[in-house]
Amino acid sequence: MNCGGYSASTQKSRQALLRGQAQEAIEHLNQQIDEDSQSSEQLLLALERSMARLQAGQHKEANQDLRRADDGLELLDYTKANLQELGVYLYSDDTAPYRPPPFEKAMINLFNMINYLAQAQWSSARVEARRLAVLNSFWQGELDQQYQKELAQVKKLIHWMNAFTYLVNGDLALAKKEAEFGDFVLPVVPRKANGKRYSPVLLISGSGMVPHRKAQRLALGRALLYIGPHHSWDAHQRAKLARIQAKGLMKWLNFPSLSQAVSGGNESCTLNRQTVPPLLSLSLSQLVIKDFERSKPQFMIAAITRLLSRVTLGALGEELGKRAKGSAVGLLVGLLAEGSLAIADTPDTRSWTSLPDQLKLYWFWLPPGEHQIKVDNRSYHGQLRLKVKGDGHPLVLTFPRLQMNSASHRHTNIN
Repeated sequence: MNCGGYSASTQKSRQALLRGQAQEAIEHLNQQIDEDSQSSEQLLLALERSMARLQAGQHKEANQDLRRADDGLELLDYTKANLQELGVYLYSDDTAPYRPPPFEKAMINLFNMINYLAQAQWSSARVEARRLAVLNSFWQGELDQQYQKELAQVKKLIHWMNAFTYLVNGDLALAKKEAEFGDFVLPVVPRKANGKRYSPVLLISGSGMVPHRKAQRLALGRALLYIGPHHSWDAHQRAKLARIQAKGLMKWLNFPSLSQAVSGGNESCTLNRQTVPPLLSLSLSQLVIKDFERSKPQFMIAAITRLLSRVTLGALGEELGKRAKGSAVGLLVGLLAEGSLAIADTPDTRSWTSLPDQLKLYWFWLPPGEHQIKVDNRSYHGQLRLKVKGDGHPLVLTFPRLQMNSASHRHTNIN
């Protein structure tokens, strides 16, 4: 991995996705992915590829990536390794197991559900619905009220997706229950007209891209001022920091910052040339920003703790050198020890970088006949035609897809 850390290593694939070149993004990621590895970096790369595969309409393959990451990240959440903790303390944040924030964990199961629904694998989607219900219950018991408030739209999306999933699985009672939890405004009861059944159609659109972490150098004095209200340093630590500043040995701190989100812009969706508002709009970028701001003091404290450790090891190397070969060589030994640790200190820039800036959810009940759906946003312009037979068969549509564009139409029979 280069000095920019994880986010720099995925830059090419992100750029390809933003250009609408999902297959190119997949190829970039394939070059980086070790299919047999369960390291944090490899699991995150699998998540990145799942988004590219979803955009390319490769739902089965996207499921494989999501399941792999889901299993591995759940395991890492409950794994502690002393060597990894030591690596964080002395070298770098990104040597530790990656622990996704709550909303990222939910997105793994939600996108898994979306892919199953798009393949008409209703029972597999129901499994994800149960997992999301368990996750939602966990949030109720473990997260503070402010955090739960921030996740309100995620919870609502979970309930509405679960309602659709239970509906297509024939469990109307559970579908109604989930809809009530989510304050669902549309009826989930199957509709009929002239003896024929309406078909439920779920459309999920994603546009733009969330901000990602990037490596930066932060002035030590500025970092100390920021941390002040969040952390109380003991006298020994303060003395050591003062000595570092006075000598001018370390003026900068390696630290992650957050890039700008790539906005999806305003989106319009039309059904048979009539504008349809989304049932739900979810800003994943806002969740990324809030999670980063919440974690920023801890990032800085960890970075300064590593700085103190590097200086301690540098001083130890200098003392050993003095005893062995004299002060000049001892100083060189100390600087080499400290310098090598500084070079190795890469800030943790890991996150699910290819998540869309905005997710929007639409739910239609379509009568028999032909229908045209069109979606326009900054990332995607596409339309398709559906022929509904009147047998009530459900359909899930995901945008964007590589094979759709503003100049083409896709005819889909619901049978």
